[in-house]
Amino acid sequence: MTAKRKSKKRPASKVSDPVNLFRSLASAITSSQVSQKPILKRLLCLLGPLSLTQPTNWENCDIASHHWNIKFRGEKVDLINFDDVCFLSDVLFTELDRSLESLFATLFKQKAETCPTFESTEDSIELASLFLKCCMKIMSLLVAKQELVLEKAKTLLSILGRLIRARNGDCSFVFTHDGSLDPRHTFLCTGIEVFMDEILVNKSISDLLFVVDSAFSSCRLFSKHDRAGVVQIVSAHFIIATSDEKTNQMCVERLYWKKGNAFRTPQISLSAAVSLLLNPVMFSAPKMIHAYVVLLVSDAIGICSHPCFKGLDLQLIDHYIDAFEKSVVLYKRHMSKSENGLSGKFGFLTSKSRVAFEHRLLPSTLAKVNDVTQQLKDSWDSYQSDNAKRENNELVAYSVAYAKESLCVFDSSCSESMLSQTLSILGCVILRASSDDVMDSVLEKYNTSSMEDLYLLASTLKFMTCSMLQAIRVLRNWNWHEAGGDVRACKEYKAMMDVVQRFEQFNIHMPCQSFLRDRMESYPHRSKWMLMHFSGLLSVSFALKLDFLVKDSIFGMVISMYLFILEGGDLEALGDSVGHSENTSSSILSSGSKNLAASGKADKTAVDRKQSGAVALKFHKNRTLYLGKVSEAKGPENGSDSGVGVEEETCNGERFLWCMAGKGNVTKTDVDELADFIACDPGKDYSDWLKGRERFRNQRWKSDKIAKERWNKKQKAWRENRGRGSKS
Repeated sequence: MTAKRKSKKRPASKVSDPVNLFRSLASAITSSQVSQKPILKRLLCLLGPLSLTQPTNWENCDIASHHWNIKFRGEKVDLINFDDVCFLSDVLFTELDRSLESLFATLFKQKAETCPTFESTEDSIELASLFLKCCMKIMSLLVAKQELVLEKAKTLLSILGRLIRARNGDCSFVFTHDGSLDPRHTFLCTGIEVFMDEILVNKSISDLLFVVDSAFSSCRLFSKHDRAGVVQIVSAHFIIATSDEKTNQMCVERLYWKKGNAFRTPQISLSAAVSLLLNPVMFSAPKMIHAYVVLLVSDAIGICSHPCFKGLDLQLIDHYIDAFEKSVVLYKRHMSKSENGLSGKFGFLTSKSRVAFEHRLLPSTLAKVNDVTQQLKDSWDSYQSDNAKRENNELVAYSVAYAKESLCVFDSSCSESMLSQTLSILGCVILRASSDDVMDSVLEKYNTSSMEDLYLLASTLKFMTCSMLQAIRVLRNWNWHEAGGDVRACKEYKAMMDVVQRFEQFNIHMPCQSFLRDRMESYPHRSKWMLMHFSGLLSVSFALKLDFLVKDSIFGMVISMYLFILEGGDLEALGDSVGHSENTSSSILSSGSKNLAASGKADKTAVDRKQSGAVALKFHKNRTLYLGKVSEAKGPENGSDSGVGVEEETCNGERFLWCMAGKGNVTKTDVDELADFIACDPGKDYSDWLKGRERFRNQRWKSDKIAKERWNKKQKAWRENRGRGSKS
């Protein structure tokens, strides 16, 4: 008896005491003297691995004495009792209910004017998401008691329903002048992402929620054809995130990297996001939802403008490279011809596959998805109209400024000289791309593409560049002991470069691309193929005047230059090659960027100089495309391609320049300076040729306008007929 009494006199329980670990954590959570966040984060580290494996060694006796052995950070923890697990789960669900009730009462029972700011509710939202994660993780440990696990599943399903069906009353989401998110928007998206993350990595949770929904719910959340619940939850997230006028504007901004305006921290992990992207159901989704999923993956990758490399998880390098490979595959599929063989379309969605996706949605959810998509289309029309009014010179100035801003993603080991040379190269490429006369057949492919096509294209570009940037960051900062300090000897580097090599398969048909190919032909670096491809896409983006595609293309070139540095490329030699005979262009870019930084807009003098530079480059392009044959002869001194057009019988371009004088106010001095740079065919009537080209373009513009008007009338008639049918 004495021995037994002494054995009961144990010291006070601590959180680290293995026998009472779960009860100690529960006590700490309910204590007002302890911060809950660190406790919940520690609990997640413990529950994470346990939730993915069923406790197979429960003892076949009284359920209260069931136990199993676990390891927490390498330290063996013995005899965790089922009774302790139940006690902890009760505490977690009670605290979760208290946190959510407080947030719903604070955020959704007040008008927009009195709604608290995101900063004041940020801690509450984070705490509620931690409780929700812990509650979902602990569910797998409760399976031994079916009544208990069903009760907790009903609670979780009720929470998910409140998040999906939450309304803003008679007010829309509110955003501050600096673009800060509305706390209600953040709260709803965060909560749904926690559910999304868990059902993607833990099939038992999705099965449990589906069973409870079908057996006990009076108002179903999941379609009977969507057992995993993925389609319904993703669609609900899409509706909440894009169903408001303010969030519609943010949709365009999210299509490209933007310094200092990162979307809120996502609650979906990278592995879960990639598995969602690769889900076969997503390939049959409408393009807007598919594009939205791609953006979710980009957010999960989590780049920032001022990276803390010590915080990069080196174990994620394989995930980054795998994501990069998936993005390139996705990009190539969307750039190729569609399944029906029409060259003027992107993607591969068919009506049959779309029906398969919609079959998994509840009718009410499908109606909202169509509603939101139509709102986005209306917003897109307004966006396109505003972009069409922008002058090319304005786009050039802001493109150079964006390139300069994007260089902040480079690490601190890149010197100021390196950054300056990189910006100079990018500036020359931007100026050349802006003056490219894109062929009509190329423009037609983009002009006939829908808003959904371009959204999907841009989101895929962002996904590609973000994943590649993170891979480059890790490779540049990883201490490769086994590689002898040479990153190019490691298998991860080789795997990434094998993916980069695929860009060699893309066509090169833009003058800017041909210019880069000639200058970089002798370079062995595979990054040159990416730089050439994105420069061509930039030319098309300038012609379309699509701001987000311009920025995506520039960011792609920035990452290509970052890869060039990783490959050990000589920036100085590349800069001299690309900038050869481009001194005027370099000075224009330098002047334009300085004026833009000082006043927020290009100075009139800088604009005039830009116009002169653009005219010169355009004449040089016309000579190459229409009049000259590119010489394959090498320069006698340096052995490089001289780039001079050669014809069997030519004369200088004085006659051609005077044909242009009526339109461009060309002076005698201008003609004398430029005539030797243009080779003309003596027998060609350039006046008639220019008139014919302008007549053709006017006819094409009119036919496109008529086709668009007819399409809008058909759409309007279809919506009216649909409205009459629903009323009847």
